[in-house]
Amino acid sequence: MKIRRIAAAMGVLVAGAASVLTTSVPAQADVAKPPSSATCTNIYSDPGEPGVACFDPNGDKVYIGDSHSDGLRAVAQITSHDFGGGLRECHDANGAGNGFRVCDFDFPEDKMVNIVAVGRSSACGPVQGCDNKKAGFPISVSTS
Repeated sequence: MKIRRIAAAMGVLVAGAASVLTTSVPAQADVAKPPSSATCTNIYSDPGEPGVACFDPNGDKVYIGDSHSDGLRAVAQITSHDFGGGLRECHDANGAGNGFRVCDFDFPEDKMVNIVAVGRSSACGPVQGCDNKKAGFPISVSTS
């Protein structure tokens, strides 16, 4: 009887942890390129940039494309002084030159967000105490 209660409690803990993990990650997909309505970093194709990050206010979508075969993943880091929640991220970890990863966020309307493409050796970033390996130039765009 005691074993069943422990097993039931463990099941509740695992289910709770899974729901926290799945609700904190934005929906992700892959596309060939961002739509023309998106504003992007790296508009001058700087060879030192780790990738290209874009924001499309139509649906609050963030795009990140890895532009260098350097072993680093490209990450779009999104911040804003206009809403809480700290740093948000969108990762492209499936190699360079094969399109963009798109992440679907829900930002408040009529606010400014700052987006920068960074290169990172793993999923571990500033929030987890790890450093970015490279960073591009940030852009500021409106969410409306």
